[in-house]
Amino acid sequence: MASAGVFLRVSVCVSVLCVCRGLTVGPAPRPVALVVIDVQNCFVPGGENPVPGGAEVIPVVNGLRSRYGADFDLVVMSQDWHCADHVSFASQHPGYSDYDVMQLDYNSQGALCTGPSPYAVNCTDGIAHALNQTLWPDHCVINTTGAEFHPQLTTESEDLVVRKGYRCEVDSYSAFYDNGGFRQTELDGLLRARGVRSLVITGLALDFCVAYTALDGQRLGYDTYVVQDAARGITQAGVDRALADMQAAGVTVIQARGVGRVLGVAGGSGRPGGTVPGPMPEVFDMRV
Repeated sequence: MASAGVFLRVSVCVSVLCVCRGLTVGPAPRPVALVVIDVQNCFVPGGENPVPGGAEVIPVVNGLRSRYGADFDLVVMSQDWHCADHVSFASQHPGYSDYDVMQLDYNSQGALCTGPSPYAVNCTDGIAHALNQTLWPDHCVINTTGAEFHPQLTTESEDLVVRKGYRCEVDSYSAFYDNGGFRQTELDGLLRARGVRSLVITGLALDFCVAYTALDGQRLGYDTYVVQDAARGITQAGVDRALADMQAAGVTVIQARGVGRVLGVAGGSGRPGGTVPGPMPEVFDMRV
């Protein structure tokens, strides 16, 4: 499976990884992209699938853009974008509840083989992939308010938006791949076309979409950094596992105060207007 979907289980120091291991974070190879994962209405308190403290990342992300806006070579935002009867929704599986885990089976082509979902097919060629799927409340449904970016999140017209999770038969935590690694999103192609070498990742949720994106980014050869205080997770146990898994894979976990060192700047660009939402960015939505 191409996606980093199965986490390693290791016991390491995880509170501020670059500090507890005695490492000094220096300038990352350029160009550097800021990647903002799923800061949408559905994932903040009051949304359909809220991440505890999810709204707290918004001023941190906005602050990074305000201070270092011109120092990032690119800003990419991912957007969870589900059909109304998505296979990851508990409502589509009678007898299951929100946050239950069920096994979904797929053939070698990534077609769903099991379950009551209308997207399941008769897999005559056999089952090639078995994925454990957490079942979620209905959330981030295409063209609903819940799927929109939070109104207080900074956006700029030159930002790029990569949508994920729009294939109804498979979930997509990573902004690079669906959970089975069957298909890529546009993200890797967009980054490589611009020569991006390093990623600074923020957003929601740390123990799912942020971690999966970071693990895939590192595996694809990017120098990958996760800004811990610009992310929030669903459970503390999940966050601890994700931090350990990312460190084991070579991802560097930093705090917002360390972003300047990653960018190789002291005070930042101080780009004006960085805390006010601007024009909507260009959207990439490759559905087949």
